[in-house]
Amino acid sequence: MIKLYTIALLCFFLISCVNTPEEIKPTHYTHIKQIKNFTIKGKAAFISPQKKESLNFFWQQKNDQYDIKFTTFMGIEVAHITGNNRTINIVADGETYTSTQPEQLLNEITGWDIPLRYLARWITGNHSGVVLDKHIDINQPKHVLARINAEQEWKLEYQAYYPYFKLLLPKKMQLKQYNSRIILSINYWRLD
Repeated sequence: MIKLYTIALLCFFLISCVNTPEEIKPTHYTHIKQIKNFTIKGKAAFISPQKKESLNFFWQQKNDQYDIKFTTFMGIEVAHITGNNRTINIVADGETYTSTQPEQLLNEITGWDIPLRYLARWITGNHSGVVLDKHIDINQPKHVLARINAEQEWKLEYQAYYPYFKLLLPKKMQLKQYNSRIILSINYWRLD
């Protein structure tokens, strides 16, 4: 009986001494500009004069690689989008589409006007736009004007933030351009 306890104690000691690879823990992030990899889940609404659509989404970002799934409230996949800033693959309605113009293809296939090349940064609160006003209580941007190029700009509205270790990450945001709106409500954050 004592041998069994001794063996168990020895095994426990050996297992606890095993070195594991060093990971970046969420507690090591001190600024949103450090965020390169994340996983989020939530709801998205796409509103334009032509249509209004509400979906669930799951988004994994690894550096410039994204993997985004949009599903109905019943879990039926509407679109699976993968790619980076240079190429995009969309699986929708049983067909696969590929292009080197991510925003253009996304609009053609889904009808959604999404600034995909910028959204991964904006969704973390990392924008390079002009802050029009801030949430006074938390000193975080509320309204931001983000210019993509000379002809295209988006108004970002950060409606709510979620405390995540040392950071405040967007919980609800709205993007507006002309007559198009995108509303994102994020209910799960994980920084990798």
